[in-house]
Amino acid sequence: ESNKAELDILNLLGLFDRPAAKEAVDVLKKEPAIKGLTDRLQNLSNKDWQLTLNHLRELRLIAEKDDHDPDTLDCHPLIREHFGEKLEQQSPDGWKEGHARLYEYYKNKPKKELPDTLEEMEPLFTAVMHGCLAGRHQESLFDVYWKRIKRADEHYSTAKLGAYGEDLACLSNFFESLWDKPASGMRKDFQAGTLSWAGQSLRAVGRLYEAAQPIEASLEIAKSNKNWRPASMRANNLSELYLTLGNVTSAQKYGEQSVAFADHSEDGSQMETIRTTH
Repeated sequence: ESNKAELDILNLLGLFDRPAAKEAVDVLKKEPAIKGLTDRLQNLSNKDWQLTLNHLRELRLIAEKDDHDPDTLDCHPLIREHFGEKLEQQSPDGWKEGHARLYEYYKNKPKKELPDTLEEMEPLFTAVMHGCLAGRHQESLFDVYWKRIKRADEHYSTAKLGAYGEDLACLSNFFESLWDKPASGMRKDFQAGTLSWAGQSLRAVGRLYEAAQPIEASLEIAKSNKNWRPASMRANNLSELYLTLGNVTSAQKYGEQSVAFADHSEDGSQMETIRTTH
C-alpha cells in the first residue's frame, strides 16, 4: 500500500510543469478523491505522508527539501513528464479532473481580477495551461486569456506590458499543432482569434516567416463567416508583414483584399485606415 501511495504522489507531480506548491497539492488531495489519482492519499496520515515523501527522496525520485520552501515538492522534469504521460494514458479521467482542479486553483489565486504586472498575472498563465490540459480550451480562452490577461480589446499583456513572448507561450496551449491547428473543441471564431493573436505575437518577436501561416488561416475563417471587419484587419496585417519580408507582390495582393473587405464592412474608420496601407 505504501508503494502505491508513492506511485500516486509521482502521478500527482506529473500534473505540474514546475515545483508543486503545498496549496496546489492540497487542492488535489482534498475530498472527494480523484479516482485513479488520489484514492490512496485520502486516508494517509500526516506522519505517513512524510514517511512516504522521505522514502521517495531516498530513492532520488523527488528532490530534497528546499530549506527556504520546505513544503514544496519537486522532481526532475523527465520524471514529471514520464508519470504525467503514464497517468494520462492509464487514467484519462483522473488526469482531466486533476488539471481541472488546478485550473480553478490558479485562476482564483491572483488577488485582483485584472492583475497589473506580469508577476501578478503569472497564475493566470498557469491556469490557462491546466484548463487546456483538462479539455476546457474555450472556457480558458474566454474567461482567463481574453477577459483577464488581454483585458479584451485593450490587449493589456502585449500592448501595455509588451509581454509578447509570454503571450505566445500562453497561446501555444490552444493549439493541437503549432501554429496551424487550433484545438478542435473551440468555436470557429475563437479558433480564428487564436490564430490571429498567435500571428501577431510571432511577428512581434521577429518570427516573421512563421507569422504568415496563422494570420492567413484566421483570414480564411473570417472570410468564410463573412466577418468583414476582422477579415480586413487580418489582410492588412498580412500586407504589412509581406512588405517587411520584401515580398511586394503578396503585400499588394493582401492590401487590395483588405480594402475590399473594409468596403464590405461599411466601417468608415476601417475603410480610411486600410486605404492608407494599400
